[in-house]
Amino acid sequence: MLITGSTLPCSPHLLDDDEVAWVSNPQMWTLIGVLTTLMFAMHRLTVREMSARFQSVDAKFGAMDAKFDAIDTKFSAMDAKIDTIESSMNARFDALEGVMDAKFSTVDHRLASLETDMTIIKTALIGQKSA
Repeated sequence: MLITGSTLPCSPHLLDDDEVAWVSNPQMWTLIGVLTTLMFAMHRLTVREMSARFQSVDAKFGAMDAKFDAIDTKFSAMDAKIDTIESSMNARFDALEGVMDAKFSTVDHRLASLETDMTIIKTALIGQKSA
């Protein structure tokens, strides 16, 4: 008897008296085995391909990490150089500030001495002390 509207992969010559004969047909089991083997093989190839691609991406990320580490190292070296230069400049500035303070102090002392001398000269020439 022919089953109409069925989704089973069978033809009328495989059916015998309402019995599903394709289940006992060795060719059908061979076909099922071949298709299953192909399915597993494709799955395995897909998994291998995806694994290889993931490893490739991981390697690229590793290379990028190495480049970023190299850049970080260069920035650290630049920071160290800047810190050294800044320390040197601060030391030089402090030294120059001390020198300038000493010079201004000397100038202030000389101006005070000149004012005192001018007062003495005015007193000696005019005869009176200026206010």
